[in-house]
Amino acid sequence: METGTKQSLQAIMKIIEENAEKKTKEFLASDDGKNAKDIKFENKLKEIIADGEKEFVKKTGRRMTYSEMREMFG
Repeated sequence: METGTKQSLQAIMKIIEENAEKKTKEFLASDDGKNAKDIKFENKLKEIIADGEKEFVKKTGRRMTYSEMREMFG
């Protein structure tokens, strides 16, 4: 990545992580989240991670590694 023209990888990962955390908190605070069964909650988390992966690819031009995924999503 060129310095100054694109965000650093760590900055991109931090933004994606923060967005995923925000979406998770919003879901848990919603009526759907409060009443979610295990499978519904699991599916929502998968959706949030998939959205993060799409954003990562869009910003970096490549898929995330397993270690990057674990760093962002635990």
